[in-house]
Amino acid sequence: MSGQIVKNIIGLIPAHNEEEGIRKVVSETKKYLETVLVVDDGSADKTVQEAMAGGAIVLRHDQNKGKGAALKTGFDFVLKSCPMADGIISLDGDGQHEPGEIAKFIESFEKNGFDLILGERIIDRSRMPFLRRAGNRLVSGLVSLKVGQKIIDSQSGFRFFSRRFLERLELRSAGYGVETELLLAAAKNKIPIATIPIAVHYRNKNQINFLKDRRIIVSIIKEFLGR
Repeated sequence: MSGQIVKNIIGLIPAHNEEEGIRKVVSETKKYLETVLVVDDGSADKTVQEAMAGGAIVLRHDQNKGKGAALKTGFDFVLKSCPMADGIISLDGDGQHEPGEIAKFIESFEKNGFDLILGERIIDRSRMPFLRRAGNRLVSGLVSLKVGQKIIDSQSGFRFFSRRFLERLELRSAGYGVETELLLAAAKNKIPIATIPIAVHYRNKNQINFLKDRRIIVSIIKEFLGR
C-alpha cells in the first residue's frame, strides 16, 4: 500500500450504541480507506453524530434490527451507489479491531484476488472472554465441518468481501448468525475462504457481556441448525 489511502475498497462499520469509540474507529480507518460507511442500527446515543464527526458516511436504521441487517444495508448501498468499489472491509464499531491491519487484507486481495478474507483472532486470542471463546470454538467447529475447511474463528467481524462475492449473496440472517451465514454462502458458491491473523482488543465492559454473549451463541446455533 505504501502509505496511500485506498479508494476502491470501502470500509463498513455496523454500529449500535457505540458513541464512546466510534469516532476513533472511523478516523483510524480513514487513514487507509478513503470512504468509510457506518450503518447505525437504531442507536439511542450519539453514535450517528460521533461517526459523522470522524468522517463517515452514515446510514441509519430507525430501530435496532441486528448486525446482519446492518451489514446487508451497507452491502446494498455499496453495490448500488459505489460503482468504483472492488470490495468492502468490515470491522466492528467497538474498537476491538486494529484498523492498521486493513493493509493486510488489501495486500492479500491485490496479490491473490481472494473474494473472501477472514481475519482470525489468533495473536491475542487468549484474552478473549471465556464464554465467547468457548462459543466461538463450538460454532467454528460446526462451520468447519459444513464448509470442508478448518475455520478457527468463524465469528470474527473483521473481513474482506469482493464485489463479485457480494453480488451473489442473498442474506437471510438479521442478527449475529450473519457471520456464519456468510461463510456458508462462500462454501455454497465454491468460493475459497482465505484467512489472515489479526489482533483483538477488548477495551471496555460492553465488550465483555456474558449474558449478551450467551444469547449470541444460542441464536447462532439455532440459525445454523435451522439450515
